[in-house]
Amino acid sequence: MSIYFKGFHLKTIIIVLLVIFATPARAEKSDEHAIKQIIENIEIGWETGNGNIFRRHFLDVQNNRYIKSGKQNIGLDDLIFNHLEPETDVLYSLNVDYYDVEVNFEYEFAWAIATTRVQGVIQDSGKTFSKFGFQTFLFRQINESWKIVHTHYSSSDFPSHLLMPKIVE
Repeated sequence: MSIYFKGFHLKTIIIVLLVIFATPARAEKSDEHAIKQIIENIEIGWETGNGNIFRRHFLDVQNNRYIKSGKQNIGLDDLIFNHLEPETDVLYSLNVDYYDVEVNFEYEFAWAIATTRVQGVIQDSGKTFSKFGFQTFLFRQINESWKIVHTHYSSSDFPSHLLMPKIVE
């Protein structure tokens, strides 16, 4: 028995709807480029202490959580005022490098995983630090723009044997 709805075979309608709604959205190459550009801008934001860069690229939702090595900031203002700006004030220099960035998409969400190297010099003591780790960024597409909704960064001291070549005598 065949069922028709306004001249269309119901089975055909169901198959078309399943194909449309069950197929994950395909991201454009431009989406991947846009996300990688945002991550490059965040690097600059960290290095310069520029909270406006964060405001341009983070979705400002009150309870968004940003995790860093066991600590967290809740909300964008907390991230900027209690992490970004104070860190910038006590550092003579900061260099943040995100590389090997892998971007994945699922409908209006994306996530990027980056290998991360952070190096800096503390103003008062002149002490240097070098960290190595990974960062995950979660993005949501809003009106065709990608916004960061969550980050998680974990690091450890950069292995000292990789800082300088061994001297063989």
